[in-house]
Amino acid sequence: MKRKISRGRKIGKRIIIMAVTTAICLFGCGESETIQNDDLLDSFLAGEIGADGNGLFGDKCFYISELQMDEEEWDSYRIGDRLDLDNDGADEQIIYGPYGGMFLDASEDTVKVFALGEGAASNLSYSYCDNEYWIVHSDTMHSGRKYYCFDKYFGADNLVESAILEMHYSEENATESPKYYFNKAEISEAEYNALYKKYSGKEISK
Repeated sequence: MKRKISRGRKIGKRIIIMAVTTAICLFGCGESETIQNDDLLDSFLAGEIGADGNGLFGDKCFYISELQMDEEEWDSYRIGDRLDLDNDGADEQIIYGPYGGMFLDASEDTVKVFALGEGAASNLSYSYCDNEYWIVHSDTMHSGRKYYCFDKYFGADNLVESAILEMHYSEENATESPKYYFNKAEISEAEYNALYKKYSGKEISK
């Protein structure tokens, strides 16, 4: 004798199947977003699409063919790693170059400049501390000061924290003590060293 399956049990099974299917689709969509971002970056590196200068590297779209790739020149560029520099779960592309180069973000079918080295007074790099990346602009080349700006993002357009460290010193008067600042407020040398380690993940080099 065949058991009859109630209509309620059939509906219950359908709901379970739909829930599992939805969960699989959502997981797949998350994966495909990362893959899509990587594909966009790959297409830019292959010269198939351009990147938005985003007001940092000009206001117009540019192609990788426009970048100087001659390694013997000081202002040449080279392809770097991919890291999640804006802490949003998808990697950015590092392009090493003058004053640190540039970081490229890919989202919403667009590749754009996310951060740029803007000169000797604003050299671009990054730090990694407590499982988060910080974008760093620094000036250690000019006499009389050292300057570091640490910016943390959760998404390329979402700056969530910024910290500025400065040291001012006199090259003419070696006996004059340097002055240290955090976000424009004067601090002690010990505080400066501790904050530098906090944001850069490194000890102060003497």
